[in-house]
Amino acid sequence: MTNPNKCSFQQTVAQLGTLLLNCGTKNPIQQT
Repeated sequence: MTNPNKCSFQQTVAQLGTLLLNCGTKNPIQQT
């Protein structure tokens, strides 16, 4: 528990990554 801000920052990044993944999944152009 050195830096609680870092924890929430990582959570935000994870949420953004999930949103990007969802966007790519919905876009037929980004099929991998």
